[in-house]
Amino acid sequence: MKKTALLAVVVIGVLALLALTSRSLRDDTPEQILLAFRADAGVTFGECANEDCIDDAALGACTPMHFKTTFHTIEGTPVINDYFVVGSAGECEVVVFADYTKDPWGGCRVYRQVCPTVRSYKRDTRDGCTHPVILFAVPGCD
Repeated sequence: MKKTALLAVVVIGVLALLALTSRSLRDDTPEQILLAFRADAGVTFGECANEDCIDDAALGACTPMHFKTTFHTIEGTPVINDYFVVGSAGECEVVVFADYTKDPWGGCRVYRQVCPTVRSYKRDTRDGCTHPVILFAVPGCD
């Protein structure tokens, strides 16, 4: 009886996780996702020329700032990262949107992740960052 109850709990947990994951996907384009984020934030983001500016804003006065960068994977596909400094519950954080929609090896997806700084996002361990959330996936790209 105990094994059956445990199995039922595991199955329900897996189904709930699948339901939550599928709800996080949006039909919006990557550009629409960023526009919606900016609108929902309710602030005007200044523009940074480099990632040091973003980290200074995140670690300092928590000024709403944005920085966009593009890099190319080893296969040559472009990946766009948009970094936004936002205040939340009295703390400052960097919200990262990583656009891998042109990269099949990256899953052809747009991810959102929240980190304390850009430097923490760029570390392999992503110390202090939330788990990435998939916001958009290109249909049929595997």
